[in-house]
Amino acid sequence: MATALEEKKPPLAAEDLQTLWRETLDHLWENDPEAAKLLEGREVRLAEGDDLFSIVADTSLLDQELRPHKVPMLEWMRARSGRPGLNCQVVVEVVEREKLIYAPRDKYEAMLAANPALETFHVLFPEIDY
Repeated sequence: MATALEEKKPPLAAEDLQTLWRETLDHLWENDPEAAKLLEGREVRLAEGDDLFSIVADTSLLDQELRPHKVPMLEWMRARSGRPGLNCQVVVEVVEREKLIYAPRDKYEAMLAANPALETFHVLFPEIDY
């Protein structure tokens, strides 16, 4: 007779992962709001391996910030899903942005558009170049 740990479950499905992730976020908001703030709005997706999923981040800082919360979160997810081998990894995906090269006057105009109060400083300190 096989025990619950010995029974082999089918691989985690994407829909099941999304449902489990929503339930986990709800649980974290009640029990660990700091972790919930870190993870809210993060994309999760299946990774290589039966019980492995990835949390997508734009910087590697999330991995460090999540570290103190990871074990309790995974323990809850494992108990909820009945998957004792469930694990996660943080995957960094850098968002590419177009870089613009500004001439000094163009840079000043762009900064002025973002913060009109900058013109006051330019009037007060005219000797400062762009």
